[in-house]
Amino acid sequence: MKEKNKKIILIFIFLAFAFIYIAKFCSQAILRLYVVSGIGTCQELPVLCLVPKEELTYQEDKNYLKQLIFYDLSGIKISLPRQFTLIKEKIKRTYYKKHKSQYKDNVIYLLHQPAGFFMGLFSHLKKLGIKDDYEFVQHLMQANLNELKNLNDLFFLVNKSIFTPDLGDQKNLKMFKFNLMNKKGFLLYNFTDSGNYFDANLFTQNGDFFKIYIRDKSKILDLNKALAIILSVEIKTKS
Repeated sequence: MKEKNKKIILIFIFLAFAFIYIAKFCSQAILRLYVVSGIGTCQELPVLCLVPKEELTYQEDKNYLKQLIFYDLSGIKISLPRQFTLIKEKIKRTYYKKHKSQYKDNVIYLLHQPAGFFMGLFSHLKKLGIKDDYEFVQHLMQANLNELKNLNDLFFLVNKSIFTPDLGDQKNLKMFKFNLMNKKGFLLYNFTDSGNYFDANLFTQNGDFFKIYIRDKSKILDLNKALAIILSVEIKTKS
């Protein structure tokens, strides 16, 4: 019986040392394997290794703005071309993906959340030193598979993949940060043979969050026109 107990203790000690070794020396490889097997590689999904570049510039075209149609959706204002269908979205498990086949051509998805939404959704963010929703999204955009080191990095990288809608083949995918017309945030865009794609994560001065996803199958929009639509979003102020 004593011999059996000794064997159990030795096995336990061996497993404990093995776990410590894996946690210390192999954790990065294991975390990377988890992402690659569950989400993909940077070759398959370039967004996993893409980080924001320098800030965008925007030239306001008043003639183009006059051509846009004004919408007011429960106090949220936005202007867009008549060729596009506008859909007001809510965060749910099937966000944007459920509708991919429903609207095959030109569509704009608009999602709004009030200030503090993400800080309330993920209670551990303050422990990581993140102060507000903008910093949370900033960490998402900066998440990089090649710099994956710990579980916090994994959290942001996985959420980055969840937050990224269909952007085509991603071969020409670009990511920029912007600070324009009292709004700031991050823009992903991709010009492909089958269409142009834009995905903006935008914050107002009051901290309200907007996600504006544009799928332009007719290739009507260039970057400046897409920015005109994105920057037109406003919350109707109470009189």
